[in-house]
Amino acid sequence: MKSMLIIARRELIARYAVFAAALVIGISSLLSPHYPGLDRFDAGEAIASSALVLAFVFASLFSLLLGASIIGRELEEERLGFYFARPISALAIWGGKMLAAFVLVLGSQALVLLPALLAVGPDLLNTQFLVFSEFYTSIAEWLPVSPFVLFPLFLLVFAHAVGIMWRARSLWLVLDIIAPVLLVMAGTRSAQRLVLVFAQSDMWLGLAWLFMALPVVLLAAGAAQVVRGRTNARRGHATISLTLWPLAALCVLGFEIYSHWVVSAGPDDLVTVYGDVRAAPQGSWIAFGGKARGRVDYHPTFLLDTESGRYIRMGSVPMRSLPLVSFSDDGTRATWMAPTGPHPSDEARFMTMNLDAPKLNPQAMPLTFPHAWYPCKTMSPDGELVAELDFNGVLQVHSLKDARLLASARLGKGSPSAPIRFVTRDKLRIWRFEPSSVNDLADQGSRDPRPGSLRISELDF
Repeated sequence: MKSMLIIARRELIARYAVFAAALVIGISSLLSPHYPGLDRFDAGEAIASSALVLAFVFASLFSLLLGASIIGRELEEERLGFYFARPISALAIWGGKMLAAFVLVLGSQALVLLPALLAVGPDLLNTQFLVFSEFYTSIAEWLPVSPFVLFPLFLLVFAHAVGIMWRARSLWLVLDIIAPVLLVMAGTRSAQRLVLVFAQSDMWLGLAWLFMALPVVLLAAGAAQVVRGRTNARRGHATISLTLWPLAALCVLGFEIYSHWVVSAGPDDLVTVYGDVRAAPQGSWIAFGGKARGRVDYHPTFLLDTESGRYIRMGSVPMRSLPLVSFSDDGTRATWMAPTGPHPSDEARFMTMNLDAPKLNPQAMPLTFPHAWYPCKTMSPDGELVAELDFNGVLQVHSLKDARLLASARLGKGSPSAPIRFVTRDKLRIWRFEPSSVNDLADQGSRDPRPGSLRISELDF
């Protein structure tokens, strides 16, 4: 421990000028209310926002430079042997340099914020940090440590690993190029599995823990490089590659297992069941959905045979309700709508399944709709017809078996105020709200629109 602290002190003394540079940059944030474009904001908000941006950018850039040089440069210039020539363990060398690097990064970040903290006060800590993309704000919700602090430290250990790889220039560089590409592809596939079932919060939670694990993996790989590689750059490169990528693969595998666990919820895993439970006219099949145990926002829906316990997962919906589902009159067939993606603009496909078959095997039907979650869709009681009222007020009735258009009508102005319904297999009932086109003066002198009228019409086809 004493050797590690001595090495850390030596590194801090050699790089103390960075603290002065950070303080100067922090003082410059006090001038931000006079910058073009920021003079129209409140002075306190301008100072706080600019200080946060400067602190984050300064710490990130400094982390990249420091991580790439704190061991890599001494290794390249063959000066690392100075430490190994003394009775100091390899872990003490690594620990002392990393301890100094962490203090330099976090200390400089704090010094950039210090002038703004003295000028603005505690409100600086409550300032919304919205500089970067949705990724930052989404993942920050699930991290125990703020990305504002964690990201520069991640860049520090990442830059160290990349610096060792680049300086060694051995054949292990091929592995260093291929491995991250494969891991990113695998992680993307796991994330997409959750996005497609509307489990975005579960995805961000998994990514947050993956992001927390990567700095630990990089630290372990860096320590192994110093312990095993010592002053040999090529041996150090082999050690860091053979440590880093297997551990990173284990982290990505954990994310893959987690994503499978999220979407594997069955009926017994539901802790809340939606009120909208639909039963087949005959038989023992029901359609229902709810919130799954241990998941954040995964809400699966099921077709369940209450007698045998057989079930099939229909999917997940974003509105905490059942998808469009219909049973045949004799209760032997179910038809439901399944979205192909998480966005309202994604297509919707229809699935059908024979409930009496020994093996439950949903079949995709040929008909698709361009808007999966536009609410004005309904199916006939036998599950063979579907009607949709689109954004332009055009009503269409299709056959699900062969995707034929059976009927079409333009309803004109107005919008549906209640779902369209099949009265019989050959008749539709449509509710449309037609707003008033003339405004009357209210008693108080304000101009409020009249409520309008509700028109109910029927379509035979």
